Amino acid sequence: MDKSEPLFPDVPGWRFSLTETSMCVYRADGHHADGRSVSRTGHDLPALIRETVEDARNLAEKRRSS
Repeated sequence: MDKSEPLFPDVPGWRFSLTETSMCVYRADGHHADGRSVSRTGHDLPALIRETVEDARNLAEKRRSS
């Protein structure tokens, strides 16, 4: 797996990429149009994607509550 951009309409403004850094180890990166970013690394791809998207969602919520 090289890079792809999964679409997550429930986190608008975010772009996500997945990179296989070594055999069965992945890095998920999320970048927002305003410069914020989140990143996780792991081997459980479904959990990694879910957690990275959740980090992005939580970051947006923190910003709104500040």
